[in-house]
Amino acid sequence: MEPRTLLSAVSWTGGGGDNNWDTPANWNTDSVPGSGDDVTIDIAANVVHSNNVTDSINSLTSTEPLSISGGTLSIATASTISNNLSITGGTLTGTGNLTVGGLVTLSAGTLSGSSALNANGGMLINPGSVAVGGTFFLDGRTVNNAAGQTAT
Repeated sequence: MEPRTLLSAVSWTGGGGDNNWDTPANWNTDSVPGSGDDVTIDIAANVVHSNNVTDSINSLTSTEPLSISGGTLSIATASTISNNLSITGGTLTGTGNLTVGGLVTLSAGTLSGSSALNANGGMLINPGSVAVGGTFFLDGRTVNNAAGQTAT
């Protein structure tokens, strides 16, 4: 028989009080989600991935906004954010397609990986000054803006 690994469901609790992805107390397991975890964020919060670390998860389902301002968040399988996604630094990567129901704001950082970012609520691409780190990179990931939505 071959060994089996069960995926773990990890939920946001906000118990750490700081909205930081990398604060263990913000998760129901009191540890930061890992590569085998299916992550759910459904409690009012504006979760921010800002630490200069790489976090890998299996999937993400979020009804709340997510901001990536530092480090790397890698998502392995198809995932959804039904709210807004803001990338102001850091990297979003992985092999899983990410569908965003709210506005996608791209100001700085990197979108990479072999998958797609599907913006169903429109896109705002607004890189700031290069002198203050406002460079945005698209590295292999497909970006789709839904029909009828505005890309500014």
